[in-house]
Amino acid sequence: DRAVCVPAADGNAGCETDHHTPDEQPGPDLPDTGADITGWFLTGGMALLIGGLVLAATQRRRPLGGPGGPANLSS
Repeated sequence: DRAVCVPAADGNAGCETDHHTPDEQPGPDLPDTGADITGWFLTGGMALLIGGLVLAATQRRRPLGGPGGPANLSS
């Protein structure tokens, strides 16, 4: 089935339209509509890495028989 053309007031008796689309890629004149979360992932990953390194550097192992270790039961 074909649509019925109703002549418009501007005199377009053939009911034709022209659509012009740009051939070029979007440039800086268009808004950024996407979510850019790459920076958040990088920042969060670096914060976790630095926090883990600080935690590992501040924790130290106590010697088994030294001060702060278990009591010497053989004395």
